[in-house]
Amino acid sequence: MKGVPLKVIQELTGHATIDMTMRYAHLSWHPAGGGRCS
Repeated sequence: MKGVPLKVIQELTGHATIDMTMRYAHLSWHPAGGGRCS
């Protein structure tokens, strides 16, 4: 969700704190790489 504010991501995912959202914010989906997260 490139370009989406973290506060919006927090609300969509139901995270209680922005810290939890930031913990996972570095993950991205790479279908060309076998669907691995990096």
